[in-house]
Amino acid sequence: MSNDNRELIETFYIKQFQLLKIFALWQLPEDSPTYQRLAYLGYFWFYLIFWMLLFDCGMIIQIATHLGDVNEVIKVLIIFATAVAMLGKYFYLKVYNNRFKEVFEMMHRDEFLPQNAREWRLYCKAVELARRVRNYYGTLSVSALSGLLLSLFLGEEKELPASIYHPFVLDTNFKYSLMYLYQCLSLACVCFINIGFDSLTASFLINIRGQLDVLGFRLETIGLGELDQRRILGKLKDCIKYYQCILELTHRMEELVCIPMSLQVGGSVFVLIANFYSMSMLSDNDDMGNFVKLLLYQTCMLTQIFILCYFANEVSLKSSEISFNLYESNWYDWDKVNRKLVLLMMIRFDTPIRIKSVNRCYSFNLAAFTSIVNSSYSYFALLKRINS
Repeated sequence: MSNDNRELIETFYIKQFQLLKIFALWQLPEDSPTYQRLAYLGYFWFYLIFWMLLFDCGMIIQIATHLGDVNEVIKVLIIFATAVAMLGKYFYLKVYNNRFKEVFEMMHRDEFLPQNAREWRLYCKAVELARRVRNYYGTLSVSALSGLLLSLFLGEEKELPASIYHPFVLDTNFKYSLMYLYQCLSLACVCFINIGFDSLTASFLINIRGQLDVLGFRLETIGLGELDQRRILGKLKDCIKYYQCILELTHRMEELVCIPMSLQVGGSVFVLIANFYSMSMLSDNDDMGNFVKLLLYQTCMLTQIFILCYFANEVSLKSSEISFNLYESNWYDWDKVNRKLVLLMMIRFDTPIRIKSVNRCYSFNLAAFTSIVNSSYSYFALLKRINS
């Protein structure tokens, strides 16, 4: 593989890999000195305990001490649900980082490389889409983070970005600034880990979609200007092998992302409910800063779920079109053996690829996204009615 081709494929994951490496999620090379390994391990535990677990525990204590105050509990849940989902992603990435690296290397295997200029153009479209999605999602997430962190300046009252328990009274500017800085750094960690993992998951799905585009092109062009039935048979068998490789890659990716994606969807439901409720409680006298902050955060959560469900749905749609790509070839000019193989292939292609959740009865798709939003609004309406 040429360096140019390798760099092109690395576009799917290299930026996310570098971002997540900052948070000690990838193992150091085996030949690293012992002192580097110990320092890296110490950095991992410092980050985990001080910036994640301590932050989450503060929100748990805040909920436990304000169980009778629905508004305060909802205010905590807006951040807490996202932080818990991120913590699950963090542990999952740390435990299975070697399997993620194996998938990265698998994407570079020769069987997944386009074979001509037209296939490379199709594949480059997928690469460019993955890059745009990563940049768009990162920009939106940072905007939502900025809305939370700038609440000190946007709001009419002096408040912290997140509602968590603090062990001392914030009666001086120094104490307030210290707690404000701690929350800013903790929220930034939550934001950037989510950016890295969610955009990486979207890139995986876009890569599979690009591979299916290449397969569809190969099936459509089989037999064009070709009279040798043996060569046509060989190309059909190559396409079958390529499809099996795509299935293997898809299953490997699905095993890695289905649990974190399910955690994210579950956490996002609580965030959506809490945001709906908080926005409904804003009165005409409330400052514009709180409204902008909630709106940005709500948009980020909806985009996050939509991206994951949309590209999983795109994989399913494209895989269901593969049989039509084969039908558009010159199969009617082939001999009986090849036509029989085409029929068997079309029967196999009729089963679309679905990205399953933890509950194997459910898949990530646009119908799931609609159901999540509808359910969130229904739970919000119920909560609003009970608390009115």
